[in-house]
Amino acid sequence: MSHWVDQLRGQAEREPWLAVGVGAVVAVVVGAGLWWLVGAARRGMRGRASSVLITIAALMATAVQSAGMWKFFASTMALPLGLRIFLFSFMEVALLACGTRAKENVRAGEDAGIDGVLVVVLALGSGVLAATDASSWQEVLVRLMVSIVAALLWERDLLATKYAARQDGKRPETIRWRFGWKTLAVRWGWADAGDASLADQGANRVFDQFVKATHAVNRLDPQSRQRRRAVERQATAQARLMSYARLNTDLTQLMRTLGEVATSEGLTMLGVEPSDSAPEPVRREEESERGRSDSPVVASPVVPVPAPRVAEPWFRQHIDGLDRAERAEQPRVAAYSGEQVMNGTSRPQPVPSSPSPSPSRPSPPLPSAPSAPSVRSTPSTPPLRRAVDTN
Repeated sequence: MSHWVDQLRGQAEREPWLAVGVGAVVAVVVGAGLWWLVGAARRGMRGRASSVLITIAALMATAVQSAGMWKFFASTMALPLGLRIFLFSFMEVALLACGTRAKENVRAGEDAGIDGVLVVVLALGSGVLAATDASSWQEVLVRLMVSIVAALLWERDLLATKYAARQDGKRPETIRWRFGWKTLAVRWGWADAGDASLADQGANRVFDQFVKATHAVNRLDPQSRQRRRAVERQATAQARLMSYARLNTDLTQLMRTLGEVATSEGLTMLGVEPSDSAPEPVRREEESERGRSDSPVVASPVVPVPAPRVAEPWFRQHIDGLDRAERAEQPRVAAYSGEQVMNGTSRPQPVPSSPSPSPSRPSPPLPSAPSAPSVRSTPSTPPLRRAVDTN
């Protein structure tokens, strides 16, 4: 032990800057280890003192292994003091890292996974390497026993952590860093959000830009040049906000909403008050359709006002004239046929469907009704023009 102290003292006298750096690194490592031990003790003091003691014992066994590796690197590897200080405990540091990761996996309700296997492999490997440079069989036995004890203690610590997680029945609380590199990238506009949590931050960033631009426009003088620039920035922020909304919303719902807003604005500009209820003709049609299946339709006693006569084509007027003449002559033809049947001069015949007499037996000319216009045929007037003249 005195030989190591003398060697360290001589190295520090020859290279003081190296001694200062090594001392700082050792102080940081020791402080981090103590802080971790205190935190573990606080987390495990509530009925878990045995788990804390197991953790401390595992760390002590790891420290004993590192002492054996110091001798291995000095005699077998023949490394200088500086490299020896930084490299002698690399397997123990890896052991601590894998053990910590395995405990985190167990606390999360999962298996230790490959980290648990690496804990055993690193502990046994460090003990075997340290035992190869032992000077006696007692030292070999101690090195091997220390490695086995360290591996078993780490496994026991993992089992205790798993049992505690099952007893709690819930996942331990986690923290979320407010200034992570992803959060800062989204907040500063360097990246766009890809998942739900970052998407909310991106939406808030775009919305905040629009609100700030609108506030700047309302705060400045309407006649100033700065306000015109602020209006341009507001338009840019609004366009960016609308683009972000289109990317992160349903396009069908967005178009429907924009259509409703445009319709409401158009009605307001026309002076029409927008109403949520359906128009009156549409409601009347719906009520008539519902009532048609339940009860017979009753005619309205109100006489409809005739619409103003609109000029129609000449062929439409001709067809209407023929229809009126046919309806006017049908009663007279039926009365004449009935009179012949009563007098016995003719057999009962069906009422003809047209005003023209039967070709087999010509009928005498019928008197013209006062309500029906008479159609006068002349050789020079075509039939269609005659119907137009009668109207």
